[in-house]
Parts: sequence; C-alpha cells; structure tokens
Amino acid sequence: MVLRVAILAVPLLLVAASLSAQSTGSLSGHVRTDDGGPVSGAVVTATHADGSIVRRDLSGIDGRYRLGLLPPGDYTLVARRLGFRPASQPTVAVEPGRSTEVDIVLRDAPTALDPVVVGAAANAIDREDTRFGTRIDEAELSALPLGYDFTSIIAFTPGARPDQVWGGATQQANSYVVDGVALNHPGVGGALLPLNPTWLEELEVTGLAAGAEFGNFQGGLIRAVTKSGSNTRTGIVRINGETHRLNSTNIGSTEIAAELAGRREVEGELRGPLIRDRLFYYLAGQLVQRELRVLDHLTTDGAPSGRFLPTLGKHDERKLFGKLTWQASPRDVVDASAGLVSLEAEHFGQTGFESAEAGTRLNAPTIFGLVSWRRSWGTKALLDVRVARLDGDERREPYGGHPVAGMRTWEIGGDRSYHNATFRQRFAPVTTAISADADIFSSGTGPIRHHWKAGIELSKARYVQQHLRNGGMTWRPSSPERPTFDAASSATWPQSGVIPISTGGEIRLDADVENGAIYLQDRVELGSRVSLLLGARHGWWYGALRPRGERRDRLEAVRDFATEPRLGAIVDLARDGRFVAKVHWGRYHQHLFAQFFDRIEGGGVFTNDQFWYYTGAPPADPRTTFTEAQRDSLVGAGRLSLVDEVRLNEEGAVFNYRQPYLDQLVVGVERSIGSRWKAEAVYVGRRNRRLVALVDRNLASNYTAFTNLRVTDRFGRVILDHNGDPLVLPVVYLPNDALVRRLEEDIVPGPALPNYRQSDIPSLTWDPEYQITTAPGARRVFDQGQLSLSGRFPLWSVTGSLALTRLEGNLFSVTGYDDPAGHGAGPFVRPNEAILGFGRLGNVSELEAKLRVTGALPLGFRGGAFITAMRGDAFAPTFTINSLLFSFDINDATAISADTARIDHTVFRPLSGQRVFLEQRGSRTYPDRVTLDLHLERAFLLGRAEWVIALDGFNVLGNRAITDANVAIDSQSDPNATGPFASARARVPPRTIRLGSAVKF
Repeated sequence: MVLRVAILAVPLLLVAASLSAQSTGSLSGHVRTDDGGPVSGAVVTATHADGSIVRRDLSGIDGRYRLGLLPPGDYTLVARRLGFRPASQPTVAVEPGRSTEVDIVLRDAPTALDPVVVGAAANAIDREDTRFGTRIDEAELSALPLGYDFTSIIAFTPGARPDQVWGGATQQANSYVVDGVALNHPGVGGALLPLNPTWLEELEVTGLAAGAEFGNFQGGLIRAVTKSGSNTRTGIVRINGETHRLNSTNIGSTEIAAELAGRREVEGELRGPLIRDRLFYYLAGQLVQRELRVLDHLTTDGAPSGRFLPTLGKHDERKLFGKLTWQASPRDVVDASAGLVSLEAEHFGQTGFESAEAGTRLNAPTIFGLVSWRRSWGTKALLDVRVARLDGDERREPYGGHPVAGMRTWEIGGDRSYHNATFRQRFAPVTTAISADADIFSSGTGPIRHHWKAGIELSKARYVQQHLRNGGMTWRPSSPERPTFDAASSATWPQSGVIPISTGGEIRLDADVENGAIYLQDRVELGSRVSLLLGARHGWWYGALRPRGERRDRLEAVRDFATEPRLGAIVDLARDGRFVAKVHWGRYHQHLFAQFFDRIEGGGVFTNDQFWYYTGAPPADPRTTFTEAQRDSLVGAGRLSLVDEVRLNEEGAVFNYRQPYLDQLVVGVERSIGSRWKAEAVYVGRRNRRLVALVDRNLASNYTAFTNLRVTDRFGRVILDHNGDPLVLPVVYLPNDALVRRLEEDIVPGPALPNYRQSDIPSLTWDPEYQITTAPGARRVFDQGQLSLSGRFPLWSVTGSLALTRLEGNLFSVTGYDDPAGHGAGPFVRPNEAILGFGRLGNVSELEAKLRVTGALPLGFRGGAFITAMRGDAFAPTFTINSLLFSFDINDATAISADTARIDHTVFRPLSGQRVFLEQRGSRTYPDRVTLDLHLERAFLLGRAEWVIALDGFNVLGNRAITDANVAIDSQSDPNATGPFASARARVPPRTIRLGSAVKF
C-alpha cells in the first residue's frame, strides 16, 4: 500500500515542481499612535483579496511588525489593540521578492476594549467555496465562555452538538483534523487527541457541501489550527479555579452523573522568534487538578438525599505542546510540533455504587508529533505535505490487583460493587498519518479560470482494547436489602443456600486499520457570476485483527474502495457578490475503525456473560476466586450450575462488504446586509446508505413469535409498565434452539410451552448464518433547515441561529451497534431489539436556537455570552429481558387460571440483556431547556504587561432539565427512586462559576 501511495503521489509532485518558481513578498512597518509613539502588542492581520490567505503578527515593543510568505496580490491590512480603535488599509499590493513598508496609526478609544478579542472583521461572503459551517478564531475564542475540551467549541455551530454534528451517529461519525492531518480514533471513532482549547488559533466546524479534498466522515469535519510563533515575543500565565462552594448542584436522589467538587488550573504559553523573520516558536503547558463527587448509592438504610460518597474522584492532567515554524526560504515554510497529554486519576468513573476499594485507577499518557512543509509558487501554486504520529495507552486498573475477584450485588435498581473493581481495561491507539495536497491556479479560454486541488491522504493505525474480568469471576450475592447482609462477611451472602457468580463478558481486540484517499477537484469560474465545483475522491479502507488479541498472524477482516463524486455551483445573484446562492451534492464515506469488523468470524473478541449458582460453602475470604479448573471441578460436583447467559460472542464471515456512506444535498443562500451583517438560509438533506452490521441471514426462520405476554416477577407479582398498567409485551421472538431444548426435556412436573409439543420440533429450525455485511432495512434520515444572522463590528460581534431538524432511523451508530456501550450484536441479530425500532433518534433537538455575543463593555470590561434554547431529546420506554428476574405468561385469563399458559423461563435465557421498545422509538421527549453561559474580564495595564481578571458563569439561569433517564421498566438507577420509570440519571450541568486571572507580557 505504501508503494501504491508513492506511485500516486509522484504525478502530483511533478505537476507542482514543473511550475515556474516565483518568490513571495512581505509586508512590514510600524504601528504608532497619533503622536508617533510605538504601539506594542497590536495584532496586525493581512487578508488576501480572495480570502484564501491570512497572516497575523504582533507588534513589538518598538511597534514593528512583519508579515512574510505572502503570495503576490492585493491584501487588506488591519491592526487592533486594547484601548484603540481598529485601523485598516485596503488594497495593499504585495510584489514578488519585495518587502512593502506600511505604517499604521491607531487612535485612542478610551471606553473600548481590545476589539481584536471579539474577532471583529466585516462579514464577507465566500464565493470560492460551497461550504457552510462555523469558523471561530483565537480572538473570538478568548471572549467566549469555553469548556475544557476543544470539542465543546462545536456547540457554537448551528444545529450541531459536540457529540452529534448534523445528524452524524455520535462523535464517531466526525473527522477530527489537527493542522491539516486527520487524527481519528482507530477503535471506536471520534476524537483521538484531547487538545487544549487555548492552544487553538482557529477551530472550524464544516462538512456541509464540502469538496473532494474532505472525506472520511458522515457527521462533521472538525478542523483545528494550533497557534504559531511570530516576530514578537509574548507570553501569558493564567490561573483559574472552581469550587462546589460557589457552584449550585443539579443532582437529585437518583442521579449517577458526577459533579465537580473542585478544580484548579495553572497554564502558561510563550511565543516569539528564535531568528527574526526566519524561525519562530510557540510553547504551552498546563497543569490541572480536579475532584469529582457522586451521590452515595451504597447506603440502603434511608440515607439522606444529597449525601455524597466520602471518596472523591481525583484527576491530574498535564499537557505540554511546542511548535517551531521555520521560514526556510521566501517560498518554503516548515512547521514541527510535538506534545504530551497525560491524565492520571484515582477512583475514575465513579457512579456512587462503588466502595472505595472497588474503584479504578486511570493512567492515560498520549504523545504526538506533526511535521509539515508548505511551498508556494506565488499566485501559481501551493503544495502542502504533512506527517503526524500519535501514540496513546490508557489503562484502568483495579486497586485490588488482577487476581482478586470483586463482589457486585445482584439487584434491580443498581448493583453495588465491593472489594475490587469488576473489570480492568486498556485502550491503546497508535496512528501514523500522512497527507499531501496542491492548489494550482490557471486560466482557461476567455473569462474561464480554474483552481485545481489535488491530494492524497493515508493513515495506518493499530488499536488494542482489553476488557478483562478481575479474578476471572465476580461474586454476585443478591438482595442487600436483607438486614443480615454484610458485604465484608461472606457468611451472609447465601440466599436459599445459593451465591450467584458471574464470569465472561470480556473483550480482547488487537486491530489494524487503514484509511486512504486520493482526490481531484476543479473550481471553474465561468465569468464573474457563476462558478462550478467538479470533483471526485477515491478512497480505500482496510481492516485486520489478531484473533483473541494474541500476538500471532493477522486475520484480514475487511477491504473496500469506492469513488465519491462531488458537484457544486455558486451563483452571484446580485452581480456584486452580496447575494449568493450555493448548491452542492456529494457522497461521503465513513472512515473505518475497529468496531466495523470486531465481530469477524474467528476473531474471538467477545465472550458471553455467564451467570452461575454456587451452592458450596461461602468463601472464607470475600476476595476468594476460583480458577477455571476449579470451576470445572465444581460443575462436575454439581455445586456450580449455569443459570443464565447473555450472548455477546456472535461473529460472522465478511460478505460483500461495502464501506457505509451518505448522500448529502445542501442548498443555501447568503445575503450581505450593509457592510457588517450577513444572513444565511441553508437546507441540509442527508441519507445514510449501506449501513454495516452483523446480520443473521436466517433471522426470520430462527425465531418464533410469542404474542401478548404478561410479565411478572419470579414471585408472581405484576410488573407495571410506563403508564402504571400491568406490563404486557405485544410480541417476543424466542430462539428456536431454546424451544427445542425445552421440548426435548421430558421433565414432569414443570412449566410447559403453550401450544407446542415434541411433534413440533422438526418445524423449529435453528441455523444462524452470521455475516458482516450491509444491514437490510437499516436507515438514518436527516433533514435540517438553518437560519442564521451575524454581525461584525469594530467593538462587538453577534451571531444568532435557528435550526429545525428531523433525524429518524433504526440505528444509533454507524457500525450496527445500537446500544451506546457497543457490546450487544445489534437488532439484525437480536430481533427483539428491532421491535418498534424505527423512529426519532435521540441526542438531537427538533428545534434549537443559539445566540452568541462578544464585545467591549463600559468601564473597560469585555466579554461574551452564549444562549441556547432547545427542545428536549427524544426517547422511548424500554424493557430489558432477564430470565432470572421475570416470568412470562400468555395473557389469557382462562389459561393462566389453569396454569397452562406459563412459559418456562429457561427459553428466555438466550434473550437476557436484550432491550425491547415498549413504544415507537422517540415517542417521548425530555423537557425543553434554556441555558446561558457568560464570560467577563477586565484588563489593567502594568507597564508593558497586562493583568486580566476573568469570571465565567455556566448555566447561570440554573436550568435543571433532565437530559438522561433510566427509561427501562422496573430498572431504576436508584433503588430509592419514588417511581418505576424514567428516574433521572443526568441533568443539565449545574450553575458553575469559574474565577480566573492572567498576566500577559
């Protein structure tokens, strides 16, 4: 494959190298006051007339600035600084091989703050591209209330969320590009590198109407550009903190979400020249300590509401990042960056159901590096080449060690854990990515001009995932509500002489993943009003794994390639560039990651979760474990018997594999209103195709439908549904092999199978044929209309949007898994999970309004606000089948009274753990919510430095709307819940106050 890439890249490089060399130019000068004094720390920006090139620099102590590597052409030069009105000079000409001197005069603005902080640039319509999206630069980011994760910035985008961008199936459908290189998680999709938001010079959320140069996503394209050095030495030291003493709380009696108890952060950055005009540096570091608290769900003797576990989750984060920028020649720029992100945590992932010794210790170091080279041939061509490497290894280790068995109680309403963590986990991605792309500008016949884009991308990755049961087994004593129960005394564990045990439920995955593509696109200008975008992208995908995660020969899993056409048009309706219509249609394939093929036949990645009854003497030590040989001996002695098993190990051969894709249509208009306002109206239509899943080709003949089943507990007590009525399942599909086994058992007395006799055995076929292939009937349909209005002014900016969305389907993800954990095989193997499965999908709002404002305020303050109002997400009540907890009867009063309609619970054993929708998916919605986040800061001059004090407030309105609930019938998240349905598991994060201070020099 590497040879193939090299062969494909040679023509691209030859085309670029054959173009005539032409030097770039530069702009330099001084920023001065009215009386001629120097202005230091002013941000000077040069923007090419077509908007394709932007350069920035900070003026030095003497007011000097320099902007290099500028291809010839006309530029708009803008300077901004705290306490001054911005100044601009349009149509500044840059000539090849020359440095043009331009001095800029800034005039006082006593009541104004630094306008550059709000990124106030006049709105302009991009007539070079069909794309729509949101681009936020360093200036505007510094004025907005930001979260701690760079992906939180996605929330500013109309109709998008950090983990759900324009109907994509969670964040796994997005592509995350850092400094031009795609760094996506090779195991589960999503973001691979946890960038610090303060490292960013710019973040762009795009993907709507993206051209052929962008691919491997079905959600959004998240493009992050990290900061670089300049000719001006600057630095900043920043501290901030939070405490629960200032914050409110949104946790009720049933929540399992963690809440911040305290956070402290120290951060610094330096940037400047090592060699003026040639070699620049940017260095940044961050140290964060935070504590999380959760409600105490361990106590069962009437613990007061609001009582927290005494054990806090403690997190230490260390982040380092450095970048060198070398202007090797007037035509060449080389960037080299590297970083370390290290997270260590004690009692990681607490829910409140774990004792201190049953917690988990986290250690997650990630190192990364990136090198890029950019060469310019003036106005003729640009060539970019990039190479990146990332190596991560996250381990979640138990406090008691690997050989020690944990104890997890077995009960409805939340299992409690003691003695040791149930599982240990490892997630280790390693990725190498390269890309090369060229922009070539040429003129055609008459008024026709061309802008060619061509490139190649390749990423190769390895991913190791382990989910292993500590001690090889877990003690599962039931009913801790018994007054004699004591987790520390195994003598109190037996009930009716039985102690349950769990085994299995493990994951061993070692996978290799490759994603590659070449592309070519032409933007054809047909005169001054119409441009066409004609492009195609050819991608290839390859996946393999090592069976059972062992170091031996790889098992090839999937291989595919496909071509994606991209077509677009831009029409200037008003002939002056102020009213533009855009239309684009394109096909976009999902990037490959291990969850697509982790169920390949022979992979042995998953093991079934087994539930046993142990009837021997209680262990002397509660941490005792039985080896596999000892368990076999106990089975032979009749002291250990299998009573339930959750099937997790289904796997199949790859058949006619095709990488999933979506067809996307985007139609939009943009209108400039005056010189400062811009309005947009956009329609997005997306249709997912060829969704991949594990499929049982004989599903219809392998199961028998039993209708109208009444559910009771094992003691005959009626289970109530979500409406408070007796729970009756309209249909349940039972596997024929379980029916046959029951009919073959000549055991009397015992429950019967109503209406079935041994003579029916020949008609009950069981021949599962599992395949990884295109799932029949799998659908995701997305339609969205967006309206937005933005204004950019010297001292403030505003952007408002309204999005109406329809997202329907029968798959939560793009890989066939329909549960967030991704452990069950999915509805095309488990027919009960497909019942009522098509409907409104969650994690999206049908109606959403957003408003963000940044600007200067009176008395020298500046700040920003972000308001979001949205409809609640869709959900539906469900029931989870468990053969040990529930009994199932034909809902016929006459038959039940004669005890002839009871179905033997053993035939439900293969269905344990399967979820059944009780209403159409998405039939209900969570409450609507409105949140307001604020940022406020004030700068004070300290000689040549600035001291900044800052205040951030999140959810300042104190909204407490439920965002997640346990909607499974008779399975509350808290046994103390007052109702059997929809007990809250998470709410809008509470009102939070962050205090900060910084010194800029």
